[in-house]
Amino acid sequence: MSKPAKTPEAKRRQVEAGKKNLADWKVAHAGESNLRHGVFDALSAGNVPAEIKAKIDAFQRQLENDLGGASSITAAEAALVASCRVSFSVVLLAQALLERSHTSTKRARYLSSVLYVVGNHQSNLARDLKILGLRRRRPSEKDSLQDIIAEYDGKAGPQDGARQ
Repeated sequence: MSKPAKTPEAKRRQVEAGKKNLADWKVAHAGESNLRHGVFDALSAGNVPAEIKAKIDAFQRQLENDLGGASSITAAEAALVASCRVSFSVVLLAQALLERSHTSTKRARYLSSVLYVVGNHQSNLARDLKILGLRRRRPSEKDSLQDIIAEYDGKAGPQDGARQ
């Protein structure tokens, strides 16, 4: 069933309303461009829920520990860790948004744009983690099997931070 065609008067009112909304937005934002995504606004403004922020911080700490500790990582590794943090943040925030929102056919365009952004960040995260994974600290010969098991169970951190 198709929608009835809009009358010329309805089209004119719609165009006028759109122009008014755009003019109001430009006044409210002092001529700046709308180049930011809502996720980045949330991150930069600190409007991230505490539960998600805790997961993001724990993720970054674990990445740094996997690389031998924050004090022993190179500048390139630090940049990759920062990139992973942003991508992981976007994924978690989008997940929370999708869990909160009602997905319906009326919102299919909105949903597809969110999934597109999430897909890009998941790809970036996977790529960055793969690059970092190539430089992961390997257990030294002096680590016992119990030390390695305890580290993976979260009961102990890296022994000496040595990388090979």
